[in-house]
Amino acid sequence: MQVSRDARMPKSPELLPLHRPEETLPPTPGRAELVEARPTLPQTGYSPLPPALTKGPDMTSLLRALGRRWLLASFLGILAAGGVAAAVWFFLPIRYTAYSQLRVAMTPPWLVVRNADTSEGRGEFSAYQRTQAAWIKNYSILGLALEREDVIHLKMVREQPERLTWLMEELKVDFQEGSEIMTVSMIGNDPSEVVKLVQAVTDVYIKTIVDKERENRKDRLVELNKIYETSVGKLRRQRNAQRRLAEDLGTSDSQALTQKQVNLLALFGEKQRQHDQVKTELMKTQARLESYQAREKAVVNEPTLSPTLLNEVLEADLTGKQLLLRVNQLQDLVSEYQHSALRDDEPSLKKAQSMLEETKKSLDVRREELRPSVLERLKQKNQNDHQADLAQLQSEMAMLIKQEKELGEYVERLRKEADKVGTSSTELEMLRAEVQRDDKVATRVSDELDVLNIELRSPPRVTLNQEAAIQKKDVKRFLLALILGPLVALVGVCLAIAWLEFRRRRIQNSNEVIHGLGMRVVGAVPALPQRVRSKPNAANQTAAGNTLIESVDGIRTVLLRDASVQETRIVMVTSAVSGEGKTTLASHLAGSLARSGRRTLLIDCDLRHPAVHQLFELPLSPGFSEAVLGEMHVVEVIRPTTIKGLSVITAGQWDREVMQIMTREEVVGIFEKLKAEYEFIVMDSHPILAATDGLVIGQYADAVLLSLLRDVSQTPRVYAACQRLATLGIRVLGAVVNGTRRDDPLGSCGPLVQPPVRAA
Repeated sequence: MQVSRDARMPKSPELLPLHRPEETLPPTPGRAELVEARPTLPQTGYSPLPPALTKGPDMTSLLRALGRRWLLASFLGILAAGGVAAAVWFFLPIRYTAYSQLRVAMTPPWLVVRNADTSEGRGEFSAYQRTQAAWIKNYSILGLALEREDVIHLKMVREQPERLTWLMEELKVDFQEGSEIMTVSMIGNDPSEVVKLVQAVTDVYIKTIVDKERENRKDRLVELNKIYETSVGKLRRQRNAQRRLAEDLGTSDSQALTQKQVNLLALFGEKQRQHDQVKTELMKTQARLESYQAREKAVVNEPTLSPTLLNEVLEADLTGKQLLLRVNQLQDLVSEYQHSALRDDEPSLKKAQSMLEETKKSLDVRREELRPSVLERLKQKNQNDHQADLAQLQSEMAMLIKQEKELGEYVERLRKEADKVGTSSTELEMLRAEVQRDDKVATRVSDELDVLNIELRSPPRVTLNQEAAIQKKDVKRFLLALILGPLVALVGVCLAIAWLEFRRRRIQNSNEVIHGLGMRVVGAVPALPQRVRSKPNAANQTAAGNTLIESVDGIRTVLLRDASVQETRIVMVTSAVSGEGKTTLASHLAGSLARSGRRTLLIDCDLRHPAVHQLFELPLSPGFSEAVLGEMHVVEVIRPTTIKGLSVITAGQWDREVMQIMTREEVVGIFEKLKAEYEFIVMDSHPILAATDGLVIGQYADAVLLSLLRDVSQTPRVYAACQRLATLGIRVLGAVVNGTRRDDPLGSCGPLVQPPVRAA
């Protein structure tokens, strides 16, 4: 059977969730008018979040959320407050403060030497106070206090894993402003134990630091005695050395010694200059000697024979002289023939040139014969000259060496004599200065000894002013914690529950759906007992049942109006998650359509968790699953009900293969057959967010009704379900709010309400 494209494909949505309508149709007088809302998308390509999801928590919303869970908040808050109160009572007992007082004198007590009270003295006193406070909390002092017999067995000490660290943190040392009183205090639960611990720390401090300071004075006296004896002995030795040095120099006058040193230094400078000149000449002569010795082989053994010298020897030789004369004559003859000859090949010219060449060759031969003898004579001459020069340089060098040695010895004697005079003069002055300085030191040490011997009788600077005792009870902190602790716990629990409840954003009335989510509300069902809502075939037997029927009939009216405008015949009733009343709404809506005279079919498409067969007391299978799988014809699974005009197809046995077949075109034929037999088909679908079943089945529906349950449905989940439906182009007719109260704006069966228009 050929099925048209419009029959196979779901219609494009005419109302997308969370979009504000762009335009509305004017209502027809005298009847309720179904108003269509056109989706308006922003230019960015996505719809903004609704106000219900973007609004942050404020005090009003938190109080409303707390009002919805006041019983739970009260129970948990009272429980937490009681726990905090018990914890304060048992774990925060009354604390006792024990203290002892020490007097720290601003100036050390004196008998002879007064300590002036000046600004510098007050600064020193402040530093002294801080030092004593640091000594009291020193690890060594606290360790000695903890090792005492009356302290080591205390309960508050045995309970501490790190005793030193604990005692350092708990012990307090304070100074009263502008006084000499230092207070050592500690807070504890047992007054007797904390008093013993404070007294132990005070006693150890006085014994270890204060008494030790007096012992240090005695040690200082002994040390000063040693220093005085050493200073006197040193002073005696220095004076003896000064006297012996003056006797060696012949005078103890510093000016005479200085003038003698100046004269010696002047003579030393002059002789030093002469010595440097001789050394320079010696270095130059030595360099010349080394140069002559290095040139001996090159000058004597390998002389250079110059052409000029060879020509001179050749002219002195008889044969050579004749050959030179013959060459000159032949050159003149050739020149004459060259000027007078008519041709270059004249026999006379050529003969003269040939004789000139032969004579030149003879001359070269004679020159080579004379070369060895000339070289030998030249070598002998060079050797004689070199020996003479070398002997002269050696003589000069020997004389310079002797002169340099004599001057060096004389300069050294002058230097030692000048150094001796200068050192002795300096040593004499140093001895004189050391004698004066050591004399002052010895005098000062002697004075200190006299004062210290007297001041040892003065009292110590730190004295015990008050032994350890209990100062007060710390009841204020206990009472404050006992009152504020439970109060804070109660308020904290209430705020936490209110915040958690606000985050869930449970729907409370129709206004939150209309203004918060921007969705159309097609009806509201009041809160009714379970026994009334679960019997769609006998709901009108009570007053509550009549209220339910009227509410559902109002929804039916909206659906009939939509069917006349949009040809809506297949309606899917679903919800975001389970437990939001979708099955009850689908059953009652199908019964209302049947009572209005329309042949209606109710299909349980919630194949995973079917419930329609329980409401109508029908067997589960065979049902819709068997019809989709082709195991039975769809007509065979239709069952009548006690409501006239209403038939039911139960879910059947669920099989995963059913949802795979639901995406094929064969299922379209099933719905076409059912549409031919019935005027309206109501499908109870699986929740949208729980699985994809609802989205697959929703593509065969003309419109979708979202079932919401007051105080159960959550705004984020409803928004997510609408977004999923809109993504597949499934039209959402609107929402039905179940379990509304009397103060709901729509009442029990209010009219269709559109969300307010909002600019894109």
